[in-house]
Amino acid sequence: MSRKGKINSVDKVKIVERYFNKEVGIEQAGNELGVAPSSIRKWIRIYQSEGATGLLDQKQNRRCSKETKIAAINDYLSGNESLNNICQKYNIR
Repeated sequence: MSRKGKINSVDKVKIVERYFNKEVGIEQAGNELGVAPSSIRKWIRIYQSEGATGLLDQKQNRRCSKETKIAAINDYLSGNESLNNICQKYNIR
């Protein structure tokens, strides 16, 4: 069973690229698509780490190793990095 979001992938890519071109801010982008600004931030992070193809609908959830999970949790608990930075570092959505 595929995982399909409410906003299609093309619209996600377009809005993120408009953000990078400074045509729209995060709040405005969220209002245009009817989503929370945190969703826009997440799409931006995914686009930066995986490119436009990262915003395509995923067929299933990704799996990461136990070691990766523990390392990410330890980084988070240390408080030295933001959640977004940790997700980007370990390629976690």
